[in-house]
Amino acid sequence: MKWKTPFLYLALPLLWTSPASAQGPDGTVPLLTHNGAGITISNGAEMTVRGQVLNQGDGLMTVNGTLRIEDWLTNNGTSDFSTGAGSVIFFGPNFQSVGGSHLSNFPTLTVSKSTGTLLLDQDVSVEGNLVLDQGGLDLNGHLVTLSATSSLQGENDTKYVFGVTGKIAISLPLNAPSNLNVANLGAVITSNANLGTTTVIRSHEIQTALGEESIQRYYEINPVNNSNLNATLEFRYMTHELNGQTEDKFVLYRSENSGATWEWGGGTVNPATNIVLLSGIGSFSRWTVSNKDTNPISGLEEVSGPSGFFTVYPNPAALGQPITLGLIQAGDYWLGVIDSQGKVVSLSEFSSSGPNDSHEFQPALQSAGMYYLLLRDRSAGQRIYAASSILIH
Repeated sequence: MKWKTPFLYLALPLLWTSPASAQGPDGTVPLLTHNGAGITISNGAEMTVRGQVLNQGDGLMTVNGTLRIEDWLTNNGTSDFSTGAGSVIFFGPNFQSVGGSHLSNFPTLTVSKSTGTLLLDQDVSVEGNLVLDQGGLDLNGHLVTLSATSSLQGENDTKYVFGVTGKIAISLPLNAPSNLNVANLGAVITSNANLGTTTVIRSHEIQTALGEESIQRYYEINPVNNSNLNATLEFRYMTHELNGQTEDKFVLYRSENSGATWEWGGGTVNPATNIVLLSGIGSFSRWTVSNKDTNPISGLEEVSGPSGFFTVYPNPAALGQPITLGLIQAGDYWLGVIDSQGKVVSLSEFSSSGPNDSHEFQPALQSAGMYYLLLRDRSAGQRIYAASSILIH
């Protein structure tokens, strides 16, 4: 089969059955315009499009074989572009993007570029796997939605998913997961509990955790069952995401309100493997990594301010019991819990509207004993206020 026209324009159904080994003009299309036709690429068949693929009709492309694209994909049609059990491969050195006015759905999506990256100009979904063979995927502020059985494959320090904004997400059931790297996104979860349907989102947007910038990665982990998990999180990251942070000082930070405020989570870093590990997690939320030496409260010697600035209830309190803080003045604050050796063992941030407002917190303390609370104003001056000691029994 030799194409004599400059493009393939389809308004009628087509069944593509060319051999998978087709090269040159056989099985090769300079330009594909899909205008309402139903296109089926059979199992074992391969169609290679050297130019742009333009979908502008209401037909569905079924890819049970292989569709290879060397240029842009623009989906302005009314369908999700593709389905089936095959693979759509973006290849070659040219700049390539996926765009258009309608969501593009892929069976398996493979990035196989000798140079450069594949840029997203729209949200996409992937029913099979997202495979990085060569080159990377620039999220460019968009969302990649994986199916419950999908995974990210082939990612390493030379080919990876990136983008200061944008997300890659998956939802799947998790029942007592053991060292499960969810969809190979880098969040490894262990728990004896049934978490139920769990959404895991990975983003590379820098967070501001307790006044300091994070690395270029965070995870949002949202299980249906999200209490008493006693879970372990292995947070994996890549060297290019360090954002100037000191790797051997890394700890985890968590936010329960989508990054509005943060608390110090702790954990142990292994710089050789790019992993921060934290156990004993009661519930999941948003997690990121930053230096452990950035705590805005560093010790009792800095304390100043009037007594009675805030009240604490109950005192004494049982280990693991929520504690309520009442303030006499509105403001934005950091709250630190200090042990008897002067070490910060818990750190969080919150806002108060004044005398009628209260803040409940539950410090992750490992043992009973005498502790001190330090409160620092996050506004200009950052004045520190101290409370009486609090007994945890």
